[in-house]
Amino acid sequence: MKKIGVMIYPYFCMQEISCLTDGLKVYFDIDVDVFAASQDIIKSEDNFQIIANKTFDEFNDEYGCLILPGLYDPRRLYLMRGIFHFCVH
Repeated sequence: MKKIGVMIYPYFCMQEISCLTDGLKVYFDIDVDVFAASQDIIKSEDNFQIIANKTFDEFNDEYGCLILPGLYDPRRLYLMRGIFHFCVH
């Protein structure tokens, strides 16, 4: 089975992905990798600190889907060059 990727970025909504990723791993034994523009610490909108285990450059066809959590102010994404570039390609 293909892996699942989760994209994170500053102020992403952790609540939107926590139950989903837990269910994918526990009930279906699907590996979940976390992707970001870099492997720096990223804070969620509720101030959890996360470090992605892969960068956008490492996303490839071994992944069956990419989960994109929301955030309370999506205009911030346009200011983050790496994220916007990854999403349009």
